[in-house]
Amino acid sequence: MVRPRGFVERFQDKRWSYERLADLVRRYLAWQVECWRPKSGLPLLHLTQARAKDPRSLQRNLDRAQRYKKEPTCLHDVGDLAAARLIFYFRTDLDEFCEYANTQLSRWFGESSKLEDMRSPGMQDKVREVFGYDSYHLDIEVTPETDLFDHLRPEDQEIFEQDGEEGAFRCEVQLRTILQHAWAEAEHDIGYKGVPLDPRERRLWGTLSAMLEGADHLLGERLTKVSKAAARSKVESTWKWSYDGESLPDSVFTRNDVRFRYELLDKGPKDPTIERAWTLFDLNKAMRGIIDESFKQQVWSALQAEEPEFLASFRHDSTVARVQGFDRHTRVITVQPAQYSDQMVTNHRHAAKQGIPGDGKTVGDLARSEDGALLPFDTSPLSNTIGVACMLRTAEQSWVVTVRGYHVAFEPGKAGCSASGALEWVEPDSWNGGDLRSWVCEGLAQEFHQELGFRPIVQEFVYLGFARELDRFGKPQFFFLLDSNLHQRQIEGSWKLYADEGAAREHSTLLFLDHGKAKTLASKDSSDVRDALSTTAGGTPPEPSEELRMNLALALDHLS
Repeated sequence: MVRPRGFVERFQDKRWSYERLADLVRRYLAWQVECWRPKSGLPLLHLTQARAKDPRSLQRNLDRAQRYKKEPTCLHDVGDLAAARLIFYFRTDLDEFCEYANTQLSRWFGESSKLEDMRSPGMQDKVREVFGYDSYHLDIEVTPETDLFDHLRPEDQEIFEQDGEEGAFRCEVQLRTILQHAWAEAEHDIGYKGVPLDPRERRLWGTLSAMLEGADHLLGERLTKVSKAAARSKVESTWKWSYDGESLPDSVFTRNDVRFRYELLDKGPKDPTIERAWTLFDLNKAMRGIIDESFKQQVWSALQAEEPEFLASFRHDSTVARVQGFDRHTRVITVQPAQYSDQMVTNHRHAAKQGIPGDGKTVGDLARSEDGALLPFDTSPLSNTIGVACMLRTAEQSWVVTVRGYHVAFEPGKAGCSASGALEWVEPDSWNGGDLRSWVCEGLAQEFHQELGFRPIVQEFVYLGFARELDRFGKPQFFFLLDSNLHQRQIEGSWKLYADEGAAREHSTLLFLDHGKAKTLASKDSSDVRDALSTTAGGTPPEPSEELRMNLALALDHLS
């Protein structure tokens, strides 16, 4: 058969789409692994990978005789133009997940998908030795009315709808253990690519495969024993959180007799005015007269010695916004640029207990006057960089609560707001007027895009208030509400498929609370608060952050 002209060139035109498909399939299957065995306490996946085929490799395969069963005439005829790989630690997990996946394939990917064991008796004609290549292969075809397709964004659904000329998009997925992967990677460019080997050398490769297969089985037996030991020794963690509203000053925000650890400076729905000063905040200069040497270096060194895990969570510095002053009467907030790292040594609980050399005070003491009140922004020497936080409510009227990973600096392992982060500084050409909508809400929309995988329209954010957190020594915060027409299922899928993975995902879990549980979460009884999270989280419920409780309280107050 004569191959249509320009086959490789046609693939190159669509290669970006195949790369995108491979990554989406990788993330979707990793999500299904999490759903299959949630919070097992033992590692499941060592690595996930995705790629589109190299056009040079495609050309070589086309030129090799009998590489394909039939000469491909359209891109659909080549199943591995998009490819993903899931590497498990243990063979037991791999086998059991593949057995489970077989029952779900038609729902996940459609009736045309198939999962094959490349070492099963029916496949022996496809391997060269009794011991050799060992892996599961999943062949999927992207079709509408499947779970994968339903979770794609509309623009991706349009990309992956069947092409009349080239056929439907396909993706090949390899599922194997880390030891199977080691053999396959080592052998790939030698045996699979056709390097001639004498019978003795081929036997040695088979022997190596047999040794790794035996090690795989031994690892599986160890997993069984470790799982049983872990189940026997499992201890329920306890909360440190308790309500102590009676000890809070009169200035804090109060709702339904519940007092929150924030001083509410301004309340919505009308936006405050923002003015900017362009001088970069100098933390060491602000601390002169308190400490003669470099304040930042002193505290950073102390934290390095006493809180190394805390500093390890800090990965890069950035320019953020600091509150220089606030006028309650005119509702004008004056901001200036500052370094994110400044707040690590001032407005953070880990830094608060650090002593000031020769002074007898701690960093936390510097935030307050002699009578214990927070110093005004214009006289406080602390960084006071701005945070933004928002509670998202779904189309089903469920509140989205995130559970933070244990690697993050702020509130690790706790339940938090739907999206939150530091307000990044923007230069004049990016300011777009510098008001709350064009700057603060744009920054918040970017947090949603990174953390949950979708970007809201800034006009949809409801401004709830501007407050200072007592536990972070007056650190300012903007709070918002977002009522979305997205359903719970869409939000969860967006988070799993489109959120920025980065070095490590910021959130480990999403919880969806009904209105009653949201009200309970903003109450004062610690046992009720625990119950509000336990039925949704599974296992030991996460401890709620004060930021979450305050944001929920403001949102409920706005809606009541």
